[in-house]
Amino acid sequence: MRVRSRFTLILRLFALFSTTGAIDHCDAQNLVPNGSFEEIIDCPRAVGQLFKAAEWHRGGVASPDLFNVCDVGDTCGVPQNFFGQQTPATGNGYCGMWAYSKAPGGNGTHEIIGARLNEPLIIGQTYWASLKVSWSSSYPSPLVLTRYATDKMGVLLKMDSTYGQSNWLPWPNYAHVYSEEVISDSLNWTVIQGHFVADSSYRFIYVGNFFGDDQTDTVAMDPNGNTDISYYYVDDVCLSANPLDCDIGVGIHANDVPRELRLWIASNGAIKVPISPNGNLLGVELFNAHGELLLASSAVGDGNLLSISPGVLTPGLYILRLTDELTSRSLSFVVPSN
Repeated sequence: MRVRSRFTLILRLFALFSTTGAIDHCDAQNLVPNGSFEEIIDCPRAVGQLFKAAEWHRGGVASPDLFNVCDVGDTCGVPQNFFGQQTPATGNGYCGMWAYSKAPGGNGTHEIIGARLNEPLIIGQTYWASLKVSWSSSYPSPLVLTRYATDKMGVLLKMDSTYGQSNWLPWPNYAHVYSEEVISDSLNWTVIQGHFVADSSYRFIYVGNFFGDDQTDTVAMDPNGNTDISYYYVDDVCLSANPLDCDIGVGIHANDVPRELRLWIASNGAIKVPISPNGNLLGVELFNAHGELLLASSAVGDGNLLSISPGVLTPGLYILRLTDELTSRSLSFVVPSN
């Protein structure tokens, strides 16, 4: 097919069409082993037993925790455990860690977990990372009532293992992907996600707060809290060169088998989609990778192409959702940096 001169860019789509409206989370290309903490060596019976999660290890000071439905008690059980109550985002378990501490004997403590990637990263390749976190108020445990919620939870890639390293001081004050907002939702799982270009052949991934206390924002959630810490449950850690393999957090889901399509971006920034809406009025929504709504409008196709004008798009992942009276169809595509 001849490309007309007014089209300046052809994008191969990571395309998914469905009538249900969503993008499935896929673990097939996830480079993080046991990313949802489902594979366990033994049932956790006490706090500090992250080592019972296959492939994972403590990455620094203190002892992160593992929770699973196999523990019928309230110590490491699911949904209720020593640090609070939460159902897994996926499967039967998750882990938990301190992200900040001013508690006596634990001042400055940030718990870190790490794992060896299934394969080293490729220098120059763009990778997408995501994880799900849930803040714990430690209710209904009467022993630990956390006072703070914080920001900066995220992932950091390294060349070497820090297994057995006593601490990370001084903190690097950097992570490849992290939350810039304080996460205080204890009812739901919050998705932290982003992308980066690998500048080294990283072999290990670490999860936690890699910023010093002076770089970490805190919010006092419980004035009656008896412990000056922030604590987060963690589930579904993912890293992939394909953004569709990791949870992009926009609440869009598709069950169809992916099929390759093409779209064009014209010189004026208009997106041209080769579908045949048969003159029907379509609702159009465009989301960025953070789930933020960039455009909400309506459009009518000419039977061959649908033209959408969102303005200039920066490099990254986008989700285009088209709806009519009967269906909702979602299309995911990437605007490359070049």
